[in-house]
Amino acid sequence: MINVTEKIRILWNKGYFEHHRTNKDISNKVWIDFKCKYPNWTVLLGRCEFLVREKLGWVQRYPHNSKIGINIIKIEAGKPREAVKSFECIIKKLKGNLSISDPYLTRDCLDLLERFKKNKIRFLFSKKQSKLGERDIEDFKYEYGNIIFRKYENNHLHDRYIISNNMLLIIGHGLSLRNKETFLILLDDSVAKDLRLSLLQTFDRRWKISKKK
Repeated sequence: MINVTEKIRILWNKGYFEHHRTNKDISNKVWIDFKCKYPNWTVLLGRCEFLVREKLGWVQRYPHNSKIGINIIKIEAGKPREAVKSFECIIKKLKGNLSISDPYLTRDCLDLLERFKKNKIRFLFSKKQSKLGERDIEDFKYEYGNIIFRKYENNHLHDRYIISNNMLLIIGHGLSLRNKETFLILLDDSVAKDLRLSLLQTFDRRWKISKKK
């Protein structure tokens, strides 16, 4: 028997949450479609990583586009906690070793990198935030041995992306998501394999001539 959370996921998959829905809207919809009730919709919906609560009601955090190989998530400015939740949702899809390119290495970057528990990561940057000292980086590396940092001395490092075994995540303004409006665009190999492999070649070439931190 399908639980209530999975019934909400079915509605999300069908595009029901493309528009804002109140608790009453959702309660009525679930009853009509599944003949099911739930005592506390706010609590249950708050646990759905693909939904976010706004003034007008519950709406999709990102659309269900897996059939066409694309997921696009909008990050709103000034909502750091929501930004991290959105990031955590999408990085669950990234498997295997990761190659990350972001010109700026910041405290926000380190905070987000902590979310990657099982991946071996190469992180390539060209500039370090002035507030981030060498001791901060060393302490981080000591605790998270799965992540290697290298500095690319050339100023040509502008692109911000994460490459996994079969997906490419394009990060609009980079991993400093806290206070900037931006987009996360996840492309799988069904739509962007050539682009992923091309960027991986570029990354590997830059990685070889960069300096280990």
